[in-house]
Amino acid sequence: MVLANLSTQSDGKQLETGGMLNIQATKGKEVLRLKEGASIALLFPEKSRKKGMQLFAGAWSNGIINWKLQKKNIAEVEDIEIEKVEEDIEVPFAVVEKVPVFPGCENGNKNDKKNCMSKKISDFVSRTFNTELASELGLSGRQRVNVIFKIGKTGGITDVRARANHPLLEEEAKRVIGLLPKMKPGMQRGRTVTVPYSLPIIFQIERGSNTTNIGTNRNSRVTTPLPDSVIVENVKQKIATKKGKVSTSEISNYILRSSTLGWVNCDRFRYNRNRINYKLKIKASEGATVSMVFKTVNSVMPSWRGGNEYDFRTVPEGEEVVLVAIKKDKGKLYFDFVETTTQANPIIDFNFKEITPEELKRQLQKLN
Repeated sequence: MVLANLSTQSDGKQLETGGMLNIQATKGKEVLRLKEGASIALLFPEKSRKKGMQLFAGAWSNGIINWKLQKKNIAEVEDIEIEKVEEDIEVPFAVVEKVPVFPGCENGNKNDKKNCMSKKISDFVSRTFNTELASELGLSGRQRVNVIFKIGKTGGITDVRARANHPLLEEEAKRVIGLLPKMKPGMQRGRTVTVPYSLPIIFQIERGSNTTNIGTNRNSRVTTPLPDSVIVENVKQKIATKKGKVSTSEISNYILRSSTLGWVNCDRFRYNRNRINYKLKIKASEGATVSMVFKTVNSVMPSWRGGNEYDFRTVPEGEEVVLVAIKKDKGKLYFDFVETTTQANPIIDFNFKEITPEELKRQLQKLN
């Protein structure tokens, strides 16, 4: 929040946030808004439900966002439980961390196992496919059957699909692939995953002979609705954002309705009996902004600057906080933070040090 210059206050009153969003809708260059009387449902996931959460709309003024309670469309917060269900994550054979292991291919590194698996499957198809079928169908020349199937999370073969010039060739390919032995499933981030696998099968029917030469060509790829590069990149992004998780977790959710777009916030007011006026005096403060990050709740209070004085108005007394100061001077950034406990008449000294934008981002992320 600090990095985006966001805070959690409503007309100077402290808020505890359950999540904030900036919702925008455009058509070409035109900025859209909700139809009068219409509203949208918003879901904010939370690990634990807290009472009093309501919806606020944000408006910027002098570089500080102020959250206004949406009185007209306050919906009672609903608490729902999402059933814990394992997601059937699919990771392409080309990028999966640990490839499925065909029986007899347990030794060697990842590439050895991949090559062994490809050869074993090719040999199995060559031995098992009904080589007399092509002649019986009156086919001649080079024929191709594109097969794609999945190696499931238990190592079994699922979702076999085939495409050929004749339906009986497709059925024969499905039959053969269905006979493949059970394998050790693929692994991604320590979890078993489903791995799609493609297998082009090439038929060469020789004239004047009842024999059919059958083989597989791993240099060819099955044409699928999305290019493999797109599938692989999408999976890589999904894996990166999952941070090792491939299943949903049981969570609670705040469900609210909003009649406006723009900045919205799921918040609740913090009412504390002991509140104090909190002001700081900072030397050489030109170009500096100072925020107060609370350690015990998800809340950030801004300050209002007047000369070298920074006014946080009223804050709870005795709260553990981090005061974050960021200063801009002649195109350079300076930064410091101080951990303290809120009390009247504070004396805080900041030791501003030059910092790069990248390092500033890393420092602020530590406060999340």
